[in-house]
Order: sequence, then C-alpha cells, then structure tokens
Amino acid sequence: TSPAFKPLVGMFAWLFGMNGVRGLAGFSVVLAVLALTLLSTHGFLQPAGAVGVGVVWVGYSDPSSGDDGAQSTCYVGGVVLVFGFDSSPGDFQFRVEARDAGSGGVLAIWTHNPGAGNETLVDCAVSGGYAYVAGATVVTQVSLAALPKAYALRVDPGLRDVRVKDLGWIGMATSVAASGGRIYVGGGDLSLSELRLVFRVDKLDGDLSRVSSYRSSGLSGHHLIASSLAFNSVTGHLWAVGVAVNDTGRRWWVEVIDPSSMTLVKQVDPKVPGVATAVFSDGDGYVYVLGDEGYIVKFNYNGDIVARVELKGASLMKGSLVGDMLIVAGHERSGGYYRHVVYLLDRSLNVLAKSYLSEGIQADSYLGPGKLWVNGSRVYIAGFDRQPGNYRWAVYALEVRGLTQTVTTTTTVTATQTITSTFTTTATATVTATRTTTATVTSTATTISTTTATTTVRETQTITSTLTTTTTQTATTTATVTVREPVTIVETVTTRVT
Repeated sequence: TSPAFKPLVGMFAWLFGMNGVRGLAGFSVVLAVLALTLLSTHGFLQPAGAVGVGVVWVGYSDPSSGDDGAQSTCYVGGVVLVFGFDSSPGDFQFRVEARDAGSGGVLAIWTHNPGAGNETLVDCAVSGGYAYVAGATVVTQVSLAALPKAYALRVDPGLRDVRVKDLGWIGMATSVAASGGRIYVGGGDLSLSELRLVFRVDKLDGDLSRVSSYRSSGLSGHHLIASSLAFNSVTGHLWAVGVAVNDTGRRWWVEVIDPSSMTLVKQVDPKVPGVATAVFSDGDGYVYVLGDEGYIVKFNYNGDIVARVELKGASLMKGSLVGDMLIVAGHERSGGYYRHVVYLLDRSLNVLAKSYLSEGIQADSYLGPGKLWVNGSRVYIAGFDRQPGNYRWAVYALEVRGLTQTVTTTTTVTATQTITSTFTTTATATVTATRTTTATVTSTATTISTTTATTTVRETQTITSTLTTTTTQTATTTATVTVREPVTIVETVTTRVT
C-alpha cells in the first residue's frame, strides 16, 4: 500500500480486529480512499488499428508538501469537477477542483476539513445541474470522540454553493448514483452491536434530505463494503458492488436493490477474487463489473455471468461505456514503475487497445476508486503520482479514436399520388297526372201507345282518372385528384470514426 494510505489501512485493521478478522496484509484496499496496488508485470500492447486513446491535456496539482490524491471526475455545464483530498492542514481534507473542459485550466478550488480524521471525496454523479459526491472521515484510532463518518455533498460547477451533509452513520460513503431526481449514496455501515460492516445505500432528494435507506443483512463472518453503484438500464434495479472480506481472503460481492422500495432483490456471489471496484450498464441490460485483480465480468440482468476476462497484472479501478466500446482504467507495473493504464474492449470483452498514460513520469502512478467521466469521445480521469516526491493530483482529458458512431440521414422527397373516387347519386321523382274524359251517350226510347212516339235523350258523362308515375335516376361521377405529399426516408449508416 502507498505510504499516503497507511493510516487508513490502520483504521480498518482496528475495525476488523474488533471482530476477530485477521490477515489484513492481503486487504490492502480501503475503498473510500485507497489506491489498489496488487500488481505484477504486464507487457505493453500497441493499439489495434485505428482504435486507441490520445491524451488531449493533463493537469497536475500539488497543493501541499504531504500526500494529495484525486479520486473521481464529473462533467457539469462544460466544467470538469475533480474530487479527492489534500494534506494542507496536516491530515487529509476534502478538495474539489473545477477545471476547464477544453484546456484543463483550474477555474476554482474548494476545500473543507469537517472532522478530526482524514477526509476524502471518493465518487460523484450528476443530477439537475449539480454534482453529488460521496465522502468519508477515516480515523486511525476509533473512539466515541473520533468515529468514521459518511458524507454526501452537493456541488455546483462554480464551487460557490457547496452543501455538506453528515449522513449520520458510522462507516464510509464510497459510491453514488443518480436517477429520477433521487441521489443514491452507498458504502459500508458499521454496526457497533455486531462489530461488522455491511452494504448501505441512502436514497436522498436533491437537497440531500434522506428519503429512505437500504441496509444489507450482510454475509455471515464477513465485512462488506459497497464500492460502486449503477442502475441496470432495462430492469431499473440498482446494482451495488464491492467486497466481502474475512480472515480467509476477499472476494467480490454484489447486491441488487429495488430503488422504489429500497429492498433487496437478490445477492450475487460471483466468486471472483479481490474487490469489485466499478460497475456500469449498457443499453441492452447487461452489467459490467471490474476489479482490482484485473477481472472484468459481464452479467445479464438476472445476475448470471455471460463473459469473463482477466487482464493479468492490471489493477482496474474505473470503467464506463464509450460509444460501442468499454473503457477501463487502472494501474500496472511497467518500466520499473506503476503506470496509469487504459484499456479499450468490445462488449464481448475482447481487448482492442491499451495505452499507458504516465509513461513519461519517472515515479509510481496510481488510480483510486471513483468515476471516470465520458462526454462523447472525450474521457476525463483523475489519479495521482509521486513525481515531486510526494503524491500529487493528475487529471487527464483523453480522446478515444475509432468509435463506432451511428449516423442517421433524413431525406424528404415529394411523392405524387393519384386518387380516383367514384360517386353514385340516386334521385327518385314522382309525377302525378290527372286526365278528364267527357263522353256523350245517346239513347232512343220508343213508346208504344195508340200513338207511336220516339224520344231521343242525349246524356253527357265526365270521367276523371289520375295517373302516378315514379321515376328513379342514377348518376355516376368519377373524380381524379392528384395529391403531392412529403415522404421521409431515413437511412442509417454505421461508420467507425477515427
């Protein structure tokens, strides 16, 4: 373990010793502040083809003659916020730097020393124009007057409105995620009655007020610390990953949480050695977890292992998706020193490229837990090196080459359509005609008597008749209309941009 973190290991040695857990020589990581240094030699790989990483800028800060360390980066409103600690007061205190995203220049600095121990900021997430940060007070001698503490911070890009909240539990906050306006802060919660650490996640609103919380039932005979949080993009479940440690060793531990009810969905024991240091998800519901002993594991949404790879010699601390690739970062031994290293992999966990970032530094360089931040093809990473003789901040802006990007071209054309419509009209007409016929009837009567007389009578009769005629007419009309309307054609082309 680097000299900067020996007091922090001592504090955890006390915690584990109280529970009879020994063998801390193998437990060289305190996830709140430790850089993991379990490394071995690994050869340099040239970038494959056009895929690779270039350094845009690197910024250094050495605010004290003691040891200083940068842990995580978040991008807010065109500003890169960098979180960690410095030793200006003699012990560690919170430190935040706001840097220009284009040049890396320092725009503002904020420091705060809230307690009597060593304070550090570890991880960050962005919501509503603010960065939300997890931090801790770590003490070397635990007593009622000096307890480890968990903190959450809300930080604006200009560092003019920084809020600090003591979460009120004994332990450390080491990870943070944000979704739906809620902030989720995770870490290790120490039960004084049980004398063991378990996973804990607090659900906060944007003002850092607690909405609800989750506390793990734990794993018998083990201490548990959550080192990273991420949401599954398909199920919406919150994945908390970290370490289960006892006197026989340490291994990954995963707990999947329902963020609505803050209850356990399932525990996953992937039986991977070391500490799970980072977790992130892709758009298809797969979850990627990486660790300090060089392992990267791909899970489906059920927690089943889909793929697994070991990058021998690498201690992996940070990771995310960049385009269609994974970018993971850590440190490993090369040229007599520990170097900052970045790998690019495809989603099947095949290595595409590898680059050392601190090749020109003639001193050890480390990355600790905490997020790297991806903004398009630009990636921001925070760490530290020992170039001046003490540990200083090192902040990188990287450009990833060879991303596969989907370009969507929308073309609007005018199409002519001819529409023929037939209309049938039926009309019924009723015609009534009245006809009058006049007839003259002549009748002759002969009267026989002594005198014969003949009488002729003419009689006129009028006959009226009515004739009703109904006529139905059907007319068929055919109309042809030409309509010109826009038709949108969308063409999607996938290209690899260098």
